Amino acid sequence: MFIPYKAIRNIETANKLWMDRRKQIRRLKSNYKPGDLVLVKVFNRRKLDPFFTGPLKIIKQELNTVSVCDPITGEVADRNIHLKNIIPYFTEINIEDDEE
Repeated sequence: MFIPYKAIRNIETANKLWMDRRKQIRRLKSNYKPGDLVLVKVFNRRKLDPFFTGPLKIIKQELNTVSVCDPITGEVADRNIHLKNIIPYFTEINIEDDEE
């Protein structure tokens, strides 16, 4: 069976576009920058323990993960944290800046 060259190119182009679209869907949107304060989800909590710990300061961001440290002691976390497991930490200063 003979497939014309144009058809093969169309299929390759369609596959490439589809793969690029899948990558965009998987990537989480993040508005986090180094220096922002965040709360990190606690996975091994008991019934009355808080759901999140923090605030922690973002050091760097790589794709869908961030590295965090304690802003007071400067101690760096032993693992990178996925974006779906953090939420922004708002202080009065942050809220006032957003309103202006």
